[in-house]
Parts: sequence; C-alpha cells; structure tokens
Amino acid sequence: MADNNTATGASALWTNWSGTKNTATGVNALFSNNTGNSNTAAGMGALFSNSSGSYNTATGINALYHDTARSNTADGANALYANTSGTFNTATGQSSLSHNTSGSNNVADGVQALGANTSGGSNIGMGYQAGLGLTTGSNNIDLGNPGVAGEGATIRIGDNKVQSAAYLAGAAARRSVAVPRSWSAAAGNSACWRRRRASSATSARWARRARP
Repeated sequence: MADNNTATGASALWTNWSGTKNTATGVNALFSNNTGNSNTAAGMGALFSNSSGSYNTATGINALYHDTARSNTADGANALYANTSGTFNTATGQSSLSHNTSGSNNVADGVQALGANTSGGSNIGMGYQAGLGLTTGSNNIDLGNPGVAGEGATIRIGDNKVQSAAYLAGAAARRSVAVPRSWSAAAGNSACWRRRRASSATSARWARRARP
C-alpha cells in the first residue's frame, strides 16, 4: 500500500493502491484512485473517477468527477464535471467547464463559464455564463459575453443586450479605430464609433453606440 496519503470521509481514496501524496476529504472523494499522485480532492465525489491522473485539485461536490487526466484545477460544485482527457484546465465557479471532456488549456471564471465547451482548447471565459455559447471553438476570449458556438480566435467583450458604450483610455489622440463590419452585422443593428478628444493632446476615448 502507498504512503503519504490522507483520506477523510466514507470511501475516500477507497481503491488506492500505489498512488502517493494524495489528499481526499469527503464521501467518495478520489474513490477510484489507484496510481495517481499528488491529487487534492475536497467535497463529496470530487475526483471520483480519477485512477491514474496526477497533480489535480478539485474543490466542491462532484468537481472533476469523471476526470482521468492530469494537472486540472476545479473549484466549485460540478466544475469540470465531465472532463476525461483534457489537461491544464482551470475552472472556478459552479458548473464552470462542466461539459468539457477533452479540451485543454482553458480558463473559466464564473458560474457556468465555458459550461458548454466540450473539446475546444485555450479559451478564456470570465463572468457569469461567459463563453457559455462556445462548444468546440478554440483560442477565444469571452469577457462578460456568451460567445458563439464553434467560432475560433475571437475576442468578445461585454454584451450588446446589456452594455451600450465602450471607453478606451490612454490611446493616442490621432489614432484611428477600425471596426469590423461583422460587429454590427452580428448584433443585428448598425453601429457607430464616436471619438471624444480629451483635454490632453496625447489621449482620447471612443464610445461605441448601438442604434436600432
């Protein structure tokens, strides 16, 4: 039997054979661990299915429940719940990255952030349900925006159903801002940008106004 493990709770680390330096707290936490090392599970069913994965941290009921991979961090009930082979993911918030199975290098911060992502990688979702619309796309950044299924290499900040203006401080006064046509088309309305010159000749701010 392995040494340097700590198990607190019914059936915690129940099947462990040679894994070392694991900590399991809660009913069925790290239940299936066999050879995995240096895992931390706190909460009922946390890292339940992990058998050989190492360096995982799961905090919350059923966090990383199906995980068999390595180097994932889940903080929140059902965070990274379905993950099986994805690695180097970080999920903070209830059900964040909950449907992720094989996607890697994702960062989700917020309730249900990137919650529908299955195989997309290197996505960032910050805010309540940020990136919830993403499923398989990769290299996206969604800040306070639900995102769009399957899209890739796209940055979305804010939600046009909620925000109506954007300000950028510290930009050069005479620098122009290019606005892709897709921004207004995707929103279903016309858009215009208004530049307001600040008192300083070296700074300016722009406000984007959406019109019906």
